[in-house]
Amino acid sequence: MKTLMIGLFLGLTTLMYSQTPNASVNVEEVALNEVIVSPVIHTKYFNLVNDPNAPSQAKQLEHEVGKYDIKTATVYSKNHNSYEVLFESNYGSIVASFSGEGELLNSNEKFEGIRLPETVRLSLRDTYPDWRLNTTEYRVKYNLNKDIKRMYEVQLTKDDKKMNLKIDCNGVIMNPKNL
Repeated sequence: MKTLMIGLFLGLTTLMYSQTPNASVNVEEVALNEVIVSPVIHTKYFNLVNDPNAPSQAKQLEHEVGKYDIKTATVYSKNHNSYEVLFESNYGSIVASFSGEGELLNSNEKFEGIRLPETVRLSLRDTYPDWRLNTTEYRVKYNLNKDIKRMYEVQLTKDDKKMNLKIDCNGVIMNPKNL
């Protein structure tokens, strides 16, 4: 019993010692910037347009549209029936239409010079192996209570020939050309 008490005493004192600050360690206080979290207001829109394989530039701007509240805009008035708002980035834009109540009715998205998802790249490589990718576009059309339309538009080149193709998100070429 005596050894148990001595062992317990030594064990607790060792733990207490290890928790005292070391004089050689400098501890600095760090001030963190304030973080503002904005909820997605237009969840129906965001859930439909949110595609994990979409270009990152599109995802960022779609998130901004999803969070946008027209009712907080300086131009908002209860007397207007609808609003059209342009969201822009270096790679593209989204034109979104809102009702007078602030509901997102539809949007048209266009992004240029984007990196194609792997499924689309592989489909193009397998179908047109000797052609080179010249231009790329990603387009999305959203309409409230309708199916969303996503499409990639690319231009391929070979020698002095050019070919324009439309491809869905699964890599299916919508207008294949036999050359």
